[in-house]
Amino acid sequence: MPRSIKPDQAGLCNIKLASSRQIADYDLRMDDLRPLTERLMLLQDRLDAAYFRPRYKTVGRLAHGWTKRVSRGVGAILAGVDAGYSGELSPMGRSVVEHVVALKWLVAEGDRINSPLRTNYGLQISKLGEAWRSASAGSVDEAGLAAAIASSEHDDHGRDHFQQFAHRVVHGNEEDLLMYNATLMESHATYRSAAVYWSKKDPKPTATEEWVNWESFCPLYLYQGLRAYSGILLAPPWKEELAAARAALVAQDPSLDRILD
Repeated sequence: MPRSIKPDQAGLCNIKLASSRQIADYDLRMDDLRPLTERLMLLQDRLDAAYFRPRYKTVGRLAHGWTKRVSRGVGAILAGVDAGYSGELSPMGRSVVEHVVALKWLVAEGDRINSPLRTNYGLQISKLGEAWRSASAGSVDEAGLAAAIASSEHDDHGRDHFQQFAHRVVHGNEEDLLMYNATLMESHATYRSAAVYWSKKDPKPTATEEWVNWESFCPLYLYQGLRAYSGILLAPPWKEELAAARAALVAQDPSLDRILD
């Protein structure tokens, strides 16, 4: 879906969604979590335009992109579950958790995170250039790398901690840290990433043992991402839909009542 992003006349970042598709209102009162997830996935595309509050005018487009990554990441997880790859979805789940926590961090800090993020992006491009030179002697786009670094406010101070989960999770909750660690162990080559394929009766790889229930993970983190994103808009959308979704999640797991906004 084509999009154009530009400041409006009031100086606030405005996202216009170029789409004529009309999506009907949905009743979110249901017991099955899969329909809840599918309905939540439609909400962001229902916005014709997004007007950000003044303290988010430079990071609003980041929030838009991160929320879309959460929504599409959830969609990819559901597709993987349906295809029989539940045991291989931890890297995608980790990405969803990281982006939801990043959204909470953005809501708490506002525009002040823009410069550190751009600086860190410059550092990442610089590291990419070094690796590129080592791996592809003579074929490096030096002009392109220099232009990217110049546009990123890179200051060579190496502020990597602004990119670290530990720096951001202070704005999350204990569930975020739990899910991050659970998915992290299966995202890298660890003992756990191999052991999930072992049967207690047969050492041959036979089946996965899941730590994460993806059917409940998806609506929980999609709700939190949408809730965070709605809070940076001048006229927060989806109030009734998000309230209904929260009620459905708490009905499934009452312990969530204390950690969900």
